Amino acid sequence: MSRWGRRWNGGRMVVAVEDPRWFRLVRGLLERRGASYAIYEGLGSIGLKDIVYTDMDELCGLVYAVCDKEHSRFLFEKAFLASIGRSVYRSVTAAVDPGSLYTLVVLADEYLVHVSKSSSRQRIIEDIVEHRAFLPHKRFVVKIGDGASGRVLAASLSRLIDNVYVVDETGSTRRGARGSPYIAKWLRGAGRLGRDRDVLAAIAIAVRRRRWAGT
Repeated sequence: MSRWGRRWNGGRMVVAVEDPRWFRLVRGLLERRGASYAIYEGLGSIGLKDIVYTDMDELCGLVYAVCDKEHSRFLFEKAFLASIGRSVYRSVTAAVDPGSLYTLVVLADEYLVHVSKSSSRQRIIEDIVEHRAFLPHKRFVVKIGDGASGRVLAASLSRLIDNVYVVDETGSTRRGARGSPYIAKWLRGAGRLGRDRDVLAAIAIAVRRRRWAGT
């Protein structure tokens, strides 16, 4: 049976990555999600239900190891999902708060998996398309705040992928308070990003009802 066909019981991710740049990136991804993980310190540091995410030859043969020598976000996500007992995210929402800078957040189930800001519409489009490709999912939706720049972005993006919607962003910044029960669950590991008005507004847009497709 394929490794991805197994029924994983879940546990935590054990990070066994030698490449320092990728190690820092993986830690940042896990901490932003508020996820439970451990750093590999020998075989004794691996629990019975843990998933080992590694680029080390000596660990790649372990039954519950995800071997990723190419440092792929897709394989990282598969390892993370296995560590929480899932094989795919049920729902992924990419949400954009338009303005002088576009602010993009990507929410995968109860996790904040990505935040970026850019003045480039093309860069935001590329970010969304890339996340759609490497996040295993059942459903992927894009929600973009209404307004001139938001509508242009939606029209451009809807030529590339389905399920692109423009939503009313009125009051999103005001309602995007850290204490809101609708968005607080995505801020567990957000740190200072959880106090960024544009990030909070983008999360508020993500939970809004869709209005119309950007086609």
